[in-house]
Amino acid sequence: MGADHTPTLSGRSAPTVFVERVKHVRNSDALPHRANAGSPTGARRATAAGGASRDRPGVKEDMPPNCPMSWVTKCWGGGEDYNTRKSAFWRVIRATVGRLRIADINADGSAWPSQLVWSNLYKIAPAAGGNPNNQLQRAQFEGCLQLLHWEIETFKPKRLLFLTGLAWAGPFLEHAWCDNLPVEGQVFIEAKGYVMAGPEPASCVIASHPQGKNERNWVDEVVAAFSQLSS
Repeated sequence: MGADHTPTLSGRSAPTVFVERVKHVRNSDALPHRANAGSPTGARRATAAGGASRDRPGVKEDMPPNCPMSWVTKCWGGGEDYNTRKSAFWRVIRATVGRLRIADINADGSAWPSQLVWSNLYKIAPAAGGNPNNQLQRAQFEGCLQLLHWEIETFKPKRLLFLTGLAWAGPFLEHAWCDNLPVEGQVFIEAKGYVMAGPEPASCVIASHPQGKNERNWVDEVVAAFSQLSS
């Protein structure tokens, strides 16, 4: 089993949160900060991204020293055991960061991963890979629910994006919605609205996982959903 109790925070809070399902930690620790930053494979991850929170505005384009998310850029195009550029998860995160103007993803030595906070809905997944089964989900759900709410309250995001589908994210947000708006005419967006994130609500979008999807259309729908929530 792999476990990680601490979400990755790159030195600042963030205005946007991206969420997957679970965490799988590889036996190899070839990449720096792998245990803290989380493995790029496994069940479903929760990621918070953005250049500033309501409390701490501002975006830096330089990668902060010892940033635990620096491995995402280092492995973009080829790493020792993982290529983030080949991951639909990281590709759509990068594109969304750019479209929401959280950071300049095309800058030389781009520090866009340093604007991300990456966590997971479920903290424990099978060591062999894949999502936890129903029994393992039940065993850790209450603790993971408390951790997710703590993460949201601590980072105070302006936007939350779950890349999990509603079936995975729904139980975690059952009592967190302030306003759950109808979703019509969209392929990848399964829910949207506002959830409590500290003293103020945050815009929240739940989308299907991007694996095997039309990524351009997926990003278009996500960006449009956030635009509608902020209008």
